[in-house]
Amino acid sequence: MIARERLTPELVRELRPLVIANHQAAEVAAPLDPQWSMLAHLDAGDAMAVVVARVEGAAVGYVAHLANRDQISGEVSAVCLAIYLDPAHRGMARGLLRVAEDLARAAGAAAISYNLPRDSSALPFFALQGYHPLEVVASKRLG
Repeated sequence: MIARERLTPELVRELRPLVIANHQAAEVAAPLDPQWSMLAHLDAGDAMAVVVARVEGAAVGYVAHLANRDQISGEVSAVCLAIYLDPAHRGMARGLLRVAEDLARAAGAAAISYNLPRDSSALPFFALQGYHPLEVVASKRLG
């Protein structure tokens, strides 16, 4: 089952191991414990949507995106904050993306974007779903 869920304390406890697995799989050097209270505030106001993939009631994946209005163009777009699906359940990936896209569209978004490492093994999957590389981001760790 794939559906939007509110970011309750129970869901946070359930997603925490998936967040850690996501960061480890992507070799991300970012905090492994996000600002859950800030995310819950965004979720309560409908600016953010959390979509959870479940198998037999257990969370096996998630996508969280934030819809915002561009200050110059005025266009609403959705930006993915995080996406992860347990490798054993990758068959649910299209459905997870589809629900996230439907929610973004319902929030008025004209586009949705995902930031991926340039060598991500997920790039071919996103290309098959109609996503195209948009820009290159240069990053430098400052500490």
